[in-house]
Amino acid sequence: MKPHITPRTHHTISRNLISPEALKVLYRIKENGYLAFLCGGCVRDILLGREPKDFDLATDARPEDLRKIFRNCRLVGRRFRLAHILFGQDNYIEVATFRALSDGNEPEVAAATRRLKVDSARTADGLIVRDNVFGSPEEDALRRDFTVNALFYNIADYSLIDYVNGLSDIEGRLLRSIGDPRRRYVEDPVRMLRAIRFSAALGLNMETETYAAISDCRDNLALAAPARLFEEVLKLFSCGDAARVYQLLKETGLLGVLFPDLAEWVAAHPGEGDAMTAAGFAYLDTCRRDGRSLNTATQFAIVFGAFHEDLAAALLAAGDHTETGACMDAVERHFAGLRTRIMTPRSVSMDVAHIMALQPRFADRRPGNVNRLIRRPSFEDALEYYAFKSHYTRANHEDLIWWSTADIPEPPPVHHRHSSRSPRPHHDP
Repeated sequence: MKPHITPRTHHTISRNLISPEALKVLYRIKENGYLAFLCGGCVRDILLGREPKDFDLATDARPEDLRKIFRNCRLVGRRFRLAHILFGQDNYIEVATFRALSDGNEPEVAAATRRLKVDSARTADGLIVRDNVFGSPEEDALRRDFTVNALFYNIADYSLIDYVNGLSDIEGRLLRSIGDPRRRYVEDPVRMLRAIRFSAALGLNMETETYAAISDCRDNLALAAPARLFEEVLKLFSCGDAARVYQLLKETGLLGVLFPDLAEWVAAHPGEGDAMTAAGFAYLDTCRRDGRSLNTATQFAIVFGAFHEDLAAALLAAGDHTETGACMDAVERHFAGLRTRIMTPRSVSMDVAHIMALQPRFADRRPGNVNRLIRRPSFEDALEYYAFKSHYTRANHEDLIWWSTADIPEPPPVHHRHSSRSPRPHHDP
């Protein structure tokens, strides 16, 4: 298949929009006689007028070749070897060798598998578990998930290389699966969550079959690795349009596969329960727009808050718990079941439990309670949830202003493993 080549004069990608580190790597690979392409999300984002989060490269150089070219190269990955070209402790450019199509039935792929002694295997369900075959630029493009993610920028002549009509879909703001979406979702069920995230975050409309296939294949999401699902959930929460993510999860039925207990509760409480859960997702977007970074536990607390409060109320009504104990137990019971689907660290669930257990104490401004409360490690995170609840219910606003603006000593710093703490929420009187 011959690609469509768009010359530099007919697209908007400029070297001024590419990081200096990525340019250095591209030119070094090219100077050593290999193909050097910018690829994936960074190409897509620039064409959409967005600032790329990172820059990924693709080449016909093998990982061992890249290690010879770059002294600052580290090879990573088990399922497929990648090269990280290091620029300082936390900065690197990821370079991947062109990969073959995942279906090992093609003669050229099968031959490559034998020659290179690498694996390309599926489970009986069609899930790809090993995919270590090098390929051509065309194969690399065709094996990607969506057309908007399959464009290459060639540093040799600054052109765009398009095997899948991705540029046309970007111009039409359309998210389209490459190949049969049902097969692609079976191969890698996480692609369904990626479809929802890209559609919401990038403002792209899903092509009809790409959208319909999610409902058909949604149960396959349960086959995905729990650790990978946890990472994808964090991306959904922080994508910038989590409110739209929630609506798409409900529409496609993925909410019931990803968060079965929450989905069952929302279905049983279609009014207030659904509305407050939707408000939780929307609040994540508000914090992001305000430039406030919420740690992982606070995000989970806000999304599941109404559900956890209802569980805690039921436990409290049964008479076997104190108010604090009911909050703690409700959260832990929920996460114990969720953990079989999504590998949520216990440190996160414990922090969520503490956030919920501290909520009743914000109504008590007595000095003894104030001094004890502000010294709790979860104080700032609990106050953030209190702010969300006040914002949604339009209640306890006076208490929120007092806790947010009073001259209270800051609690001692606490190390959080998952992300930085957010500053105390600011609320104008």
